[in-house]
Amino acid sequence: MNALLQDDREVPDTWVATYQFEKLGRTVTFSGSMNTTDSQPVTVCGRDATLRFDTIAHDVTTFEITPAEHSRRQSGLPPGYDRTKTPPQPNHMVDWVNCIRSGGTPKCSTDEAFIETATFLMSLVSQQEQRVVRWDAVREEIV
Repeated sequence: MNALLQDDREVPDTWVATYQFEKLGRTVTFSGSMNTTDSQPVTVCGRDATLRFDTIAHDVTTFEITPAEHSRRQSGLPPGYDRTKTPPQPNHMVDWVNCIRSGGTPKCSTDEAFIETATFLMSLVSQQEQRVVRWDAVREEIV
C-alpha cells in the first residue's frame, strides 16, 4: 500500500488488502483508490459470477450479475433477476434517513457496519505495523 500523493496522510490513498475468512474457507482481495472518479463501477469477481455495481459506497443504485463462462450455475441467478432491469435500490443515505423516519432497519445495520469497519481497520493496522493481524471475537479486538 503506497500513497500516490505524498502529503503526510496517515492512511494510503491506494489500497490493496487480502482478507482470509478461515471458517468460511474464503479469501477476498480488495483493491481501491481515492484517486478515481466517484462514478467508477465496482466489480466483484466470484467463482460462479461477477457482480458489478454502478458506483461506490452509499451511492450504489444499480447492479448487474453476469454468470462466469465456466459456471455450472448459469441458472443460479436470484429468482426474478432480469439482467436488463436492476431492482430499484435506494442509496445508503436515503435508506438511512427513511429508517430514522419509519423506525425501520437500514440495509446496512449497525452490526454489518461494525463488521465492515473492523475488517477495514484490520488491514490498516496490518499495513501500519507491517504484520498479519487477526480478529479476537471474544474480546472484539484486533490482535
